[in-house]
This record gives sequence, C-alpha cells and structure tokens, in this order.
Amino acid sequence: MSQEQRIYPVTVDVDGKSYRGSYVMRGRIVTVTLGAVERSRQLGGMSHEILAMTLMREMVAAGLAQA
Repeated sequence: MSQEQRIYPVTVDVDGKSYRGSYVMRGRIVTVTLGAVERSRQLGGMSHEILAMTLMREMVAAGLAQA
C-alpha cells in the first residue's frame, strides 16, 4: 500500500541569496531536494522544518545549488 507524501517547501537565505527547494518525510527520515540533488537525514531532537533548512544550508555550502 502506498502512502501519499506531502511535499513541503523550504527556503534559506545564504549570503544575501535565496535558495528554494522542497522536502518530504518518510517516517523519521527527512529528504531535501534542491534542483537535481537530494540529501537525507534521520530526525533527531529538532523539528522537520529546522532539519530541512539545515540540510539545505549544507547543500548550498557544498556548492550543490544555484540561487
């Protein structure tokens, strides 16, 4: 049985530039999509919104995104 997944928007501002992506939750795993790149991490003690923004900032810092 497949479950419908909600896609959440996520936006971060880094060095005056705005980056927009999305994320989904699969159980306790948050997967952020930014362009053609995805990064996932298991929820710990933070909310899924904060984890998604953290992952997005890491992707931007790694040079995986364009504003």
